[in-house]
Amino acid sequence: MGATVTLMSESLYKRLPMSVRPNLHTVTQNIMTANSTALSVHRKPEFNVYIDQMTHYSEAIVAKLKIDGILGLDFMKAHHCLVDVGIEVLVVNGREKRLSTEGFLGCYRITAVKTVSIPPRSEVIVPGKICVAEGSTLPTRESIVEPLYNKSRNECALTARTVVSPRETVPVRLMNTEEDVKIVHSGTVIGQLSEVDKVEASSPKGRSRLPNVLRADLAELLKKSEENFTLLQKEKARYFLLKYTSLFAEKNLDLGRTDVVKHRINTGDSRPIKHQPRIPTQKR
Repeated sequence: MGATVTLMSESLYKRLPMSVRPNLHTVTQNIMTANSTALSVHRKPEFNVYIDQMTHYSEAIVAKLKIDGILGLDFMKAHHCLVDVGIEVLVVNGREKRLSTEGFLGCYRITAVKTVSIPPRSEVIVPGKICVAEGSTLPTRESIVEPLYNKSRNECALTARTVVSPRETVPVRLMNTEEDVKIVHSGTVIGQLSEVDKVEASSPKGRSRLPNVLRADLAELLKKSEENFTLLQKEKARYFLLKYTSLFAEKNLDLGRTDVVKHRINTGDSRPIKHQPRIPTQKR
């Protein structure tokens, strides 16, 4: 609920059996989302809505939605609906129906503080401003930064999920997965922020235990490095090597290549330079 007109998702419409699938009529009106972007609209069918074993006739606009549908103000006015959020009850033509809520309440948009340029196949951390409505305040507990799901991945960089402490500005991690430079202008909505009820550490049962003995090569590395370490520094260095053992190559075959991020040097119009091979010689 929350739209002016009733909407039905394209996927739900296609799932209906052909025998009961309503006919479509051309739609001329423009439908705008909450962030003022146009909604991809197809056509308008006439259908029946079943609520608590009661049938209610209505019209809907078929559109590309992430959910099955939205009951609009047109439906609620036609069927004398009352919505009591406090006790979670929907009244339709005098009959009560218990509501169930999903998702986050109290969502804040995040906009880029300044214009940034993201190189191809790269990621950056940029400051994001939390947009707070007049008369409202910032969240008071830990919150999660999430991407906007109604944005296509070609419109802006990808936004990583991050848990942050709410302030006027928060760090937002953006990634450009394409081969071209991506420009994110100041004021662009780059994510949304919602409060989380609880942040829990992973269960000890599911956490892999650290090995007690260092690999031979890492033990030799630690021995060479700890000459000037204090006792506490030695313990921290040993713990570090135990925790990140998998990040240290044990053999030459462990060293490979990655295609996750590509580095490119722009030389402009400069022509390539060819040098003769040089062989170092020992001085006598």
